[in-house]
Amino acid sequence: MIQNSGGVVPTALTFRKSADGYSLIEYEPAKDGGGFLSSIKEFSTYPESGEAISGLAKDIFNHYEDYSDLVELQLNNLYEHLQRNGMEEAFLINHQGETVHLSKE
Repeated sequence: MIQNSGGVVPTALTFRKSADGYSLIEYEPAKDGGGFLSSIKEFSTYPESGEAISGLAKDIFNHYEDYSDLVELQLNNLYEHLQRNGMEEAFLINHQGETVHLSKE
C-alpha cells in the first residue's frame, strides 16, 4: 500500500439529540491561514450560550501540533482491518517514502 498524503483539520461537530438518536446538524472545520486560530476559538464554545469552554481552544491547538496519537490509531485500525480480511502481512510506503511494516508491535 502507498500513503499519498493526509492531514488533520480541527473541526467542530454539532449534533441534535432526538428520540431516534443523534443527527449531525453542523460541520465546521477550522479556517486556513490567518483565520485558523480565531476559528478554533470561535467554535470552542458552548453551543447554547456561546460561552468559551475554558482551555479547549488551547488543547485543540496543542494537539494539532503533535497528532502522533491519531497516526498510530490510524495504522492500528488499518492493521486490524487487514487482519479481519485475511491479510497476514502488509507493508505501507508512507508519504516520506519509508516502508512501514504493519503489525501490532
